[in-house]
Amino acid sequence: MLDARPSAWSENSRGNALQRLNDYILATINVPPKDGRQWQPIQWQYHRRSDLGTMRTRSREKTCQVPQPLRNAAVVTLYRSAEYGRLYERHNEVLAQIAPKLSRIASLDCAVRTMLMTECVSEGTAAIGSGNDHWWAGTETLVDYLVQTYPQSTSTDVPKDLIDLKTLRCHVLARDAGIKIQQTEKLSDHLYLRHSPGTKVLLVFSHRAFLEHSRKRLEATHQDLSHSVDEALALLLTRFDYSKKDLPGSLHDLYEDSPHWASQLSRLLKEVNDPTPTTRWERYAERRKSHRHTYKCAIAALIVAAVSRTLATLLAAVQVWISYCDWDKNAHKALF
Repeated sequence: MLDARPSAWSENSRGNALQRLNDYILATINVPPKDGRQWQPIQWQYHRRSDLGTMRTRSREKTCQVPQPLRNAAVVTLYRSAEYGRLYERHNEVLAQIAPKLSRIASLDCAVRTMLMTECVSEGTAAIGSGNDHWWAGTETLVDYLVQTYPQSTSTDVPKDLIDLKTLRCHVLARDAGIKIQQTEKLSDHLYLRHSPGTKVLLVFSHRAFLEHSRKRLEATHQDLSHSVDEALALLLTRFDYSKKDLPGSLHDLYEDSPHWASQLSRLLKEVNDPTPTTRWERYAERRKSHRHTYKCAIAALIVAAVSRTLATLLAAVQVWISYCDWDKNAHKALF
């Protein structure tokens, strides 16, 4: 709780100070006074509720949702700062300078997210639930940003190792690599493998209709981005839309057929063959899978096997001796 007490200022300036402070906060959160009516900010309170806070005035029970950074910067600092008047005088000037620029940047980011299904973070904005933060620099054009976000891999130095794309099916990924499939609405997060303690999550773009519509509009005159994503989605489904002859048989062919997503697909292939450890026991075994530890384990296994065979032989000998004693005793009784 923050209590703005009028006694904190002199008798002549406390009214103007409180009014300026109140107007500054209301203008910052875009809640201007109606019809020039003066607010009566006697006491302010805020309650922590995750990322949002509730601010109330005693005279008017009006609730304003304010983000956490705004509370810390505008409320806490201004209440504790002795130069709040100077900050308020500069508020309108600074707001007039940065508001149009931030508005244009936010509009461009929103347009990229909506039209291209791509996460976009510029200066002054924040990512919205994305696995990757793709920064759009002020000197880059939209084409440069898309090229950076969706890099095209080359097959020049890729070896021609044989691969089996059937291992990219969902049930194989879940069974062999322990990967969970989760849908995402951002094309930039497609095939992103997220590691967390105990789990591995593969993000798969869920709006297939968007890809099909984009391919129709482009009329597939060249190898476009949406066509490559469509093929990548088809590889992850249980039912293949392509014949076995069309599927790449080597890693080199994979990079040629899917230049935009070949690196993610090859990473999934490696994950199936050699899963990344997530639990404590898996990490312990991963650190001790060198040839030296393998040799030690083999020697220990041989010793345990030898001891077990020796104990089994001794137990069998004891059983034979007991059986012989019983037989000899019964035979001796039969004679007499």
